[in-house]
Amino acid sequence: MARLNKGNLALSAGYAVVLGLLICSTIEAYRLQQTISRREAAVYQAHIVRENALSGLRDYMWLGATYAREYLISGDTRRFRSQILEIARQGNGQAAFLRPEVVKSFSMYTDALQALTGFRPGNPQNAMGLIEQQLLPLRVSAMGTIERARADLQNELASAERDLRRRQRAIVWQLFVVLGGSLLAGLAIAALTTRYARRWQRERAARVAEMAHLSARLLEVQEEERKFLARELHDEVGQTLTALRMELAPAWAATAHAGARERLRNCQDLAERAVRTVRHISLMLRPSLLDDLGLDAALEWHLNEFSRRSGIQSEYVAEEEMPELSDETRTCIYRVAQEALNNCEKYSRATKARLVMRISEESIMLEIGDNGAGFQLTPRGLPARGTGLLGIRERVSRLHGSTLIDTTPGGGTRVVVTLPLDRTMAQSEERGRKVLV
Repeated sequence: MARLNKGNLALSAGYAVVLGLLICSTIEAYRLQQTISRREAAVYQAHIVRENALSGLRDYMWLGATYAREYLISGDTRRFRSQILEIARQGNGQAAFLRPEVVKSFSMYTDALQALTGFRPGNPQNAMGLIEQQLLPLRVSAMGTIERARADLQNELASAERDLRRRQRAIVWQLFVVLGGSLLAGLAIAALTTRYARRWQRERAARVAEMAHLSARLLEVQEEERKFLARELHDEVGQTLTALRMELAPAWAATAHAGARERLRNCQDLAERAVRTVRHISLMLRPSLLDDLGLDAALEWHLNEFSRRSGIQSEYVAEEEMPELSDETRTCIYRVAQEALNNCEKYSRATKARLVMRISEESIMLEIGDNGAGFQLTPRGLPARGTGLLGIRERVSRLHGSTLIDTTPGGGTRVVVTLPLDRTMAQSEERGRKVLV
């Protein structure tokens, strides 16, 4: 159980590490993609803000020229002054996004516009001279500064785009490194986990085989002990009780006292009962018929004893002549019949039982059925309680046979056991050769 838990823990840990690497790689890829997106958005946002600021200054300069022409025509100084101050305020509001020389050129232009307020419409020549000599050169210079700033801004955008592409390539390479490293680590962990799982499966299979061997050896030892106990009970205890009964007979005949004769008669009855009990126990442990007269005789005797003891009508049918079987096969079939009939007597509440033996060229099949109460099978094909049918299945599987349990609540029970005949005969011949050697 500890090895099983350890194997499950190792597999779970390996898959958890691989899953964790995939999750971390996904998170890292998302983080790198977000980094690229944020940098690209920041670059284009800054470019748009500065481009709009330059366009705004240019528009304010053209608007200032329009306001100047209207002022020279209308002569509304107050309105012109408020318009120029508003233009200056709006332009200075863009100063944070522009270069100092651009802001300085715009300020000089707005100052020149404000200087026009000192002239009256009646003296247009001086105003036109100021416009031609100062205002137009300042506007041309400011426009040139704005265009140079715009060109520089385009160059900066192109440089920023190249830098973004370079960073993007670096981030993509970094992403490939992270994903490749995660993949290699995942493959390594999967390989190690698979290797450990295979080794654990081999060890588990070896332990299962070892347990099967120990179980088989336990059954062999159990049968040997049953043979020994049955023989000892029959030969030693049975003979001793028989001798005691024979010794009590002359003593009873030689005694004239009525009380003593009564006691000796009771002793004879007790000895007789003990002999019958010892014989019954001996036969239940291992019937001598199985070794002396064969499987047919042992099954018939056991079925008769079953009917006498339980009151259930029973029938034994052997469709073919019984071939020569190995001791393991004879013992397996007899124990299967014994266990199945024992379950029938204890739990089935049946009135009839039938035991059928079928023999073919390749296999020998034993079927035990009754008309009892039946029971519900678990998904494993076994009853929810008890170990009798599990013991039957283990005995049969040890000889490479198959077991079928057919039952439903209220529909009776049928146990069918099939053993390969060629394998059992080969084992018998092999053991015979070993004995001869």
